[in-house]
Amino acid sequence: MLRDVQACLGLLSIPARWRWAALIPFALAAAAAEAVGAGAAFGLITILGSPARAATLPVASWIYPRLPWHDDASVILVFTLLVMAFYIARNLLLAAVTWVQEQALSLSVRQLSHRLLAAYLGAPYEFHFRHNSAGLIHRVTDAVHSVFRGVLGSLVNVACEALVVLGIVVILALTAPGVTLVAIVVVGGLLSLPLWLSRHATTRWGQAVARLDGETLQTLQQSLGGVKEVKLTGRERFFLAQFDERVAGAARLRSRYTAVAATLRMGVETTFVCGLLAVSLLLTLRSGAAALPLLGLYAYAGFRVIPSANRIMMYVSELRYSRAWIHDLRADLAALPAPAPEAAERGEPIRFAHSVVFERVAFTYAGETEPVLLDVDLAIARGESIGIVGASGAGKSTLVDLLLGLLTPTAGRITVDGRDVAGVLRAWQRHIGYVAQEPFLLDDTIRRNVAFGVGDADIDDRRVTAALTLAQLAEFVRGLPGGLDTMLGERGTRLSGGQRQRVAIARALYHEPEVLVFDEATSALDTPTERELIAALEALHGVKTLVVIAHRLTTVRHCDRIAVLRDGRLAAVGSYEELLAGDAGFRAMARSTS
Repeated sequence: MLRDVQACLGLLSIPARWRWAALIPFALAAAAAEAVGAGAAFGLITILGSPARAATLPVASWIYPRLPWHDDASVILVFTLLVMAFYIARNLLLAAVTWVQEQALSLSVRQLSHRLLAAYLGAPYEFHFRHNSAGLIHRVTDAVHSVFRGVLGSLVNVACEALVVLGIVVILALTAPGVTLVAIVVVGGLLSLPLWLSRHATTRWGQAVARLDGETLQTLQQSLGGVKEVKLTGRERFFLAQFDERVAGAARLRSRYTAVAATLRMGVETTFVCGLLAVSLLLTLRSGAAALPLLGLYAYAGFRVIPSANRIMMYVSELRYSRAWIHDLRADLAALPAPAPEAAERGEPIRFAHSVVFERVAFTYAGETEPVLLDVDLAIARGESIGIVGASGAGKSTLVDLLLGLLTPTAGRITVDGRDVAGVLRAWQRHIGYVAQEPFLLDDTIRRNVAFGVGDADIDDRRVTAALTLAQLAEFVRGLPGGLDTMLGERGTRLSGGQRQRVAIARALYHEPEVLVFDEATSALDTPTERELIAALEALHGVKTLVVIAHRLTTVRHCDRIAVLRDGRLAAVGSYEELLAGDAGFRAMARSTS
C-alpha cells in the first residue's frame, strides 16, 4: 500500500502533496477527539450514577471544585452540557477533516486530469495511431477519479479511521487492560482473515472492470458516432449485444465486489456485537452493578468502533479494487514528453519568403521496417499551387503530415527559407491552414467553427466573414435565420458535404495563413460540388501557397505543378500538360479518372 501512496503522490505537484500532508494533523486531532470522547462518555456515565465521583475522575476532578453548586442536579447538568459542547466541537473538527480531504481530492483530480490531457494533446502524432480515443477519454475522466478517490482517498480514510479506533482502544486498555487485550487479539484476527482471503480477487476485479469500462465507452463512441451506417446496415443489434456483453461483465464484477464488501461489513458488525455481549457478560459476572460505567464505555466504544471498522474494510477493498489504474497512468506520463511552456509554445518566429524544401526526406513508422517515403526532394515556392497525386499507399498523406510538422522525418530534413523546421515547428505551423478529407466540425455555431479554439471575447467577426467570403460561403450564411450563430449539429450534420468543406476552408483561412493544405478535401464529394470547391481553390490561387493532395486529377489540373508519388518515391514533377506528355503512369492515371 505504501508503494501505491508513493505512486499516487508522484503524480501530483508539490502544492497538491502539501494539501494531503495537511490532513495529518487533522487526522491526529480527530483521533485524539475520539479518545477523549470515549473518556468523556465513561466519565459522564459514572457521574450520572454517582455525581460525587466527579471529584475523583481525571479532568472532572479539576472542574468539580470550581463549580458554584455541588448539588447532584447541578453537577449532572454542568457535566452533561460540557460533554454536549465537546461533541459539537468534535463534529466540527471532523467536518473540517472532510473539507480538507475533499479539497485535496478536488485539486488532485483537476491537476492530474489537466496533466494527462495536456500530455495526450502534446503527444507525438504517432501516439494517437496506437491508442483509441475512448481509452484516453476513460483515463482522463474515470481513471483519475479511481486513482485519487479509490486509492489515495481510501488510504487516508483508512489511516483516519485506524487512528480513531486506536484512540478508543487506548482508553479501553487503560480502563480494563486484560479484557481489551483479549478483544484485540480475537476480534482483530477475525477481521483480518476475510481481508487477507479477498485481497487478490478485489484487485483482479478492479483490473477487469477498468478494461471493460474502456471497451464500453469505445462501443458507445463507435455505435453513436457511426449511427448513419449502423442504421443503414441494420447493425443495431450487433452493437447492442456488444454493449450488453461489456456492461453485463462490468456489472457482474461490481456486484461481486459489492457483495463481498457487504458480507465483510456484516461480519464486522456480527463480530463486534458478539464480542461486546461477551465482554458485558464477563464484566457483569465479575463485578455486578459496579461494572455499569465500564459497560457504558464499551457500549460507546462499540457504537464508534463498529462503523470505523466497517469503513476500514470498505476502504481497503476499494483501494485494492481501484489500484489497477495507477500503473497505466504513470506509464503514460513517463512515456510522453512534458508539455512545453506557453513561451516555448509561441516559439521563435519564422519567415516564409521564398520556399519550403524537402531534402532527401525519408520516413518509416514506428514498429515498421519498410519506409513509407524514401529520398523525397521537393521544393514548393511561395505563392505556388502544387498538386500531389498517387495511388493509395503511395505516401501522399505521410508527406502532408511531414509538411504539417505532425511527423518528423526519419532521414533528411524539411527547411523553410533554408531553416530546418524541426526546431521551430510551432512557428511553422502558424503559417499553415489545413483542410482534411473529413473535416472535424464542432457541434456549435458557424462563428465558433470558423474561429476554431478562440474564445468568444476574442473572435473577430470581420475576419470570420472575410474567411467565409474567400471560401464562397458568405452568401449562404447571410441567408440563414441565425447567420453566424447557426448551430451546425454534431460533425456538421445540418450541412451538405460541400458546405462542410467550405466551413473547413474558412476555418483554415481565419488565421490568415500563408500556406493552405488540402488533404483529399474533394475526394468524397460529387462532381458538381467538387467543381464548386475547385472554383474556391482557384480563387485563392496566387493569394496563398496551395498544396493540394488528390486522387482525382481534375482537382489538381489547374495547379502550377503536380508531384507524382509512386511506392514512396517522388516519380515525377511538372505541369499537368508536361506530365501528360512525359509520364506514362500519369497518363494512365488521367485515363482512369477521366
